[in-house]
Amino acid sequence: MSELNENDNVIETGKTQDVYFEVLNDCLVNYVEHVQLVVSLAYSRRGALQIGLTSPRGTKIPVLTARPKDSSTNGFSAWPFNSVATWGENPKGAWVASFTDETDEENSGKLESIKLIIHGTYQMPHHMRNGPRRYDNNYSYQQIFNYFKQYATNLNTENDENAMPTANTNYKQMQDELLRVHHRNY
Repeated sequence: MSELNENDNVIETGKTQDVYFEVLNDCLVNYVEHVQLVVSLAYSRRGALQIGLTSPRGTKIPVLTARPKDSSTNGFSAWPFNSVATWGENPKGAWVASFTDETDEENSGKLESIKLIIHGTYQMPHHMRNGPRRYDNNYSYQQIFNYFKQYATNLNTENDENAMPTANTNYKQMQDELLRVHHRNY
């Protein structure tokens, strides 16, 4: 959680309010899977707010965009905003949460609390060990679609009882095929 002082917690139209988080080297997460920004704030028109998050590696995440039809004055109460945009990044360093209102409405409010939660792993995930996945002209999802098509032939999935899994559905075989396709080397 970032400690807020009087200068950090005022949000108003035409100004950007930045809140900084420092993830120290003793953090056990080395590879981000997803991050949560948990925000509590009061604001005169919630839909005018934009929230951004910038990672230590420079990834800019639009956590919340302006919503012209959201006229609520309720703000947010421990609202979790989630993102996977920094998947695989090392989280250590300075994160910046930015609050902006670009309207001409003269809105104002107060940031009551903010917390950055980083979910991830200590060790490199298996799928990253061979470097980034390479997609070339030989890569095609068609074989995957064909594999699963055999299970869905002539089914109306909205109202056909036969579309439901049965005792004969081979989930293990389907799972193995998904894992095989997902983890193959390119």
